[in-house]
Amino acid sequence: MGAAAAAAGGGGAPLAPRVLTRAQYFRTLLATTLGILLEWLDYIVYAQLQDVLSKEFFPSDDPTVAALSFWGVFAVGFVSRPAGSILFGHIGDVYGRKPCLLATVSIMGVATTLIGCLPSYAQIGVAAPVLLAVLRCVQGLAMGGEFGTALVYQVEVAPKKHKGTSGAGGFAASILGIMFGVASVMVIIAACTPEQLQQWGWRIPFLLGTLTAGAALLLRLHMEEPPEYEAARAAAARESEAASAAAEASAAEAGGGAGAAAAAPARRGAWLRRVAGFSFVQLMRDSWGRVALQFLFEASVSVSFWLATAYLPGFFRRAYGMPREMTLGALLVNLSAMLPAIMLGGWAADQPGWPRMGGALAAYAGIGAMCVPMFLGFRRGWAACWLLQLVFMLLLSLVLGMLPVTMSALYPPMQRASGFNFAHNCAMSLLGGLAPTVVTAIGLSSGNTLTAPGWYMLANTAVSMAAGIAIAWLVPGTRRAVRHDGGDGGGKGGAAPAAAGLAVELR
Repeated sequence: MGAAAAAAGGGGAPLAPRVLTRAQYFRTLLATTLGILLEWLDYIVYAQLQDVLSKEFFPSDDPTVAALSFWGVFAVGFVSRPAGSILFGHIGDVYGRKPCLLATVSIMGVATTLIGCLPSYAQIGVAAPVLLAVLRCVQGLAMGGEFGTALVYQVEVAPKKHKGTSGAGGFAASILGIMFGVASVMVIIAACTPEQLQQWGWRIPFLLGTLTAGAALLLRLHMEEPPEYEAARAAAARESEAASAAAEASAAEAGGGAGAAAAAPARRGAWLRRVAGFSFVQLMRDSWGRVALQFLFEASVSVSFWLATAYLPGFFRRAYGMPREMTLGALLVNLSAMLPAIMLGGWAADQPGWPRMGGALAAYAGIGAMCVPMFLGFRRGWAACWLLQLVFMLLLSLVLGMLPVTMSALYPPMQRASGFNFAHNCAMSLLGGLAPTVVTAIGLSSGNTLTAPGWYMLANTAVSMAAGIAIAWLVPGTRRAVRHDGGDGGGKGGAAPAAAGLAVELR
């Protein structure tokens, strides 16, 4: 019997959390990393194969109609992510991180494989784009629970002195997934003729995702629950049993003579307790302020990341007529530089006395200073703009590296998967996923297509800095030491006193 079960089953003192061995720790990190890699590989492959997939699934005499259909299906995967974060966040908080991550990687693997096997519009007609949209929706649901839960898991399972570095590894895995996706597209374009690419070559990256999903699933079958989460779940189980026993005793004292007259209210009360016990309901009741602050804090990274990786390569091609291979190569160089910068941000967050939120705010200030100049650099040629973009992405990487350990400090363990997932996916979907469309519309309406993305990023960065200041003020645990390091521990369910008080402050 595990520690959690033993603690929950008895009425004695709670057992001390287990300590994972070094082998267990690295095996679980590899399992979560492969799932994150699969998630981001699929997204970037779909985006970079726009020309091919538009002809395959959205044939039209009007290229604009085909492009809108293509990006509309792309957006479906984003729109469904918040719903997935609610569903799988509940599973991760109530049933365990392991069941959640097993379910998400299985669903992602099956959906990605089926996309690689889909017949084209020429073969089955309108059913082809409909099936593609359905599979993208299913992928989005699974991804809504995958990335945030994996980041939370990597922070929780890590040794006390390496939680920042471990959490940063999750974002580094997402960059690796994008790099592998870009590299696979470049290899396939180089190896196939245009006819071969259109007929079958585009399917290869999606089918390769099957191998990644299979490897991740096998590793996750043997992963361990984070000791911190097990201890919190055991404490919650004891509290629930005590509350149930008290309710039964109270009902017995009131007398069972009420009979059938009392049965209906009792059933309604049980149903209401089940609804109130849903993790997302508890989250919105107790911690909606923390969710809102994380959403606002991630506004800048969400918008900036998707504009830099999805919007700018196409802008290079349109503005300078650069070939696809060159724009993808420049993106690969920038992504390669992001990897050590992300890990540097996580390492800095682990250093005693390092101002975690202060460091993130300083990086945000640098991002704000770079937003507009980065796009003005286009007037001096693509090389100057690329260098400015590189500096911008390095600053962005520092924030990404500090983000998992800092934002996970906002929530107690039994709400952490739901809270982190929902706030992160809302920011990525509503702000990041729609950013290319928004800046295009702003540019067309204002007549200033050159700097519109920069001004939009600057506005979001200002919002994120304000949210960061509010978080640092209201939750001292985000300043230098998070509560699961033991510095701010205590409170119900493992929540820090400051974090528990935040719900009161923000109601």
